[in-house]
Amino acid sequence: MMWRLAIALAVAATPVVAQPLPVQLVDGAVWTVTSVHAREESKGGTTTVWELTTKKHLRLSGKGKARRLTSTLLSATASPGSPAELAQAYSQFVPAVFEVDDALTPGAITNMPEVREAFVKATGLDTRGTEDLADTSARIMVSNDLQLAALGQGGDLELGEPVAYDESLPNPFGGPPITSKGVFTLEAYDKALGRAVIAWRQEIDPASLHASMLVAIPDLSKRLAPDKVAEAKAVFEQMKLERSTVCRHEIDIPTGLAISAQCTTRVVSGFSGATSSVTDRWTITQTLPETIR
Repeated sequence: MMWRLAIALAVAATPVVAQPLPVQLVDGAVWTVTSVHAREESKGGTTTVWELTTKKHLRLSGKGKARRLTSTLLSATASPGSPAELAQAYSQFVPAVFEVDDALTPGAITNMPEVREAFVKATGLDTRGTEDLADTSARIMVSNDLQLAALGQGGDLELGEPVAYDESLPNPFGGPPITSKGVFTLEAYDKALGRAVIAWRQEIDPASLHASMLVAIPDLSKRLAPDKVAEAKAVFEQMKLERSTVCRHEIDIPTGLAISAQCTTRVVSGFSGATSSVTDRWTITQTLPETIR
């Protein structure tokens, strides 16, 4: 992934001793991941809250670049008051098989047709003409917790020394990608106890957002009636978009797995006088695998 390359270059350019935390699992290793995802959404003076707990069985197969991670849903339980369809949607999902890198970051889904079919069945959406968007939504639905856990895995950082990097994120309003600012910090490393702690944060760069919107507004205007262009420009010039994420990973040093990850993402978007906010909180735990190298 892009941020891993940036970190590797930063560490290589610094004359310090980094603490490597590679993922060390053998072909056939199995373990479980339990994720509690809580969302709070505020819009138009109304706040909605829901929580979903999922448990998955994970199995690693293959070696090197041919490694695959199979994720099989064991259970999905929504908290009281959550939309009934929340857990029902997840219960429709078939096992997903991911290509993974050295940090077990989920990549392409090798059985995408099956996952896509399950997603359509679960959501009831008509995805004709929007297949790419449906695939992206399905991939997020089945891998978001695995992506967050993998953020803290496979690190190579010096204790107490923050490593900053830039990453490009898509602009949901159109226009060029938006630059985000990220920082990884190895906060603790105890080889005797076999535990390490990695903190991570990422925020959208306001200057990059502004530059992207200067391109996006003219593109959007081309799709509007001439008498609506001035109004649209005035609205988009007041556009607001803020996004920040913080995570804390506890790493099991012998395996390199994040046995605990706590992440919070907050997004504020909208226009002058009409903004909404979404806060997602994740608590992710992974059991130790049955076998290690």
